[in-house]
Amino acid sequence: MKLWIVLAVSMFCMVLAASEERILNPCKVSISADAGKPFGDVTVEIVTNKNEKDLKIISIRIKIHGKWKKIPERAFADLKSPLLNNVQIRTETGYDDSPWLYIFFKLGHYDKNGKWNPKRVHIFYHKGHFERRSITTPESDFVSQCENIDLNKE
Repeated sequence: MKLWIVLAVSMFCMVLAASEERILNPCKVSISADAGKPFGDVTVEIVTNKNEKDLKIISIRIKIHGKWKKIPERAFADLKSPLLNNVQIRTETGYDDSPWLYIFFKLGHYDKNGKWNPKRVHIFYHKGHFERRSITTPESDFVSQCENIDLNKE
């Protein structure tokens, strides 16, 4: 009988002493990809303010042909809750003579029905400069709203 009591108490203590895993938010990510012609090897670096209660992007830069270019602050200053584990580099042929390069990532967001449905952000690079930023906000499973900011205008 004493053995059962000792076993029960020790199992209870093991449960109390167990550690809890904590998933940490990255404060800086850097990804690289071969984006093909005409971009070659591309690296994107995104840095946040490290404030878990009000997480914001403080800088984004991109390296193309070995040279770093800062993305205009207007492209990210108003973005909250970036999900940096979703950063991607994308390309598209486009409808003109020059391909497009996109930086893609998501922002934490609940749709109007309370369902977790992250916003999707694209920052467009074309012909040597940043063209625009697009945010797609899901309103429900099949309805989204898109907002664009022209990065060439002040």
